[in-house]
Amino acid sequence: MDISDFDFSDGLAAFLQEIPATDLILLPSDSDGTLPVLGFNYSQSDFDLVRRLRESRLPVSTLSNEASVAPLNFAPSIQAMIEAGGWIAPTLFFSAAATSENQHIVSVSLGVIANWLTEIVTPTSSDVTPQNENVRISIILESRKTKTTEEGNRRIDYEGSIEGLNQLAQQIQSLLDNERKA
Repeated sequence: MDISDFDFSDGLAAFLQEIPATDLILLPSDSDGTLPVLGFNYSQSDFDLVRRLRESRLPVSTLSNEASVAPLNFAPSIQAMIEAGGWIAPTLFFSAAATSENQHIVSVSLGVIANWLTEIVTPTSSDVTPQNENVRISIILESRKTKTTEEGNRRIDYEGSIEGLNQLAQQIQSLLDNERKA
């Protein structure tokens, strides 16, 4: 797990203001914090994930609606991506309002993702199991500015096993709990 500071461009920050503050926002996996010239590039698997998160009663939004995304016929299935070296998840953005209103939104979201991926991974041999399949995910936590702190947004990059997502959730929960105490 790598933690770094993260800033949004003014254009993307303004775009994010249009979405309910308590929603988990899925940004495209190639998001670098700037407003893309050609629009947001979501894959069908990103929208499959949105549906799964919503089925779990999590408030989730994207920066584009599913109807505006042309199906990528050349995009491999999630199973194929996992077997080829890893699934690259969309970037998850948790606003300060979302983590304040629902203190477990990060851990529940990562648990849903881990369960979803575990269901997708169909072992074809003893080498293909959720324990050793690679996932890359970035999580952005919006800063909670108070009178005494001026911390910036934090980007957490994780690359590891599907099962490791549960440990990641615990580590992020610890960060959020320590921030609340400050």
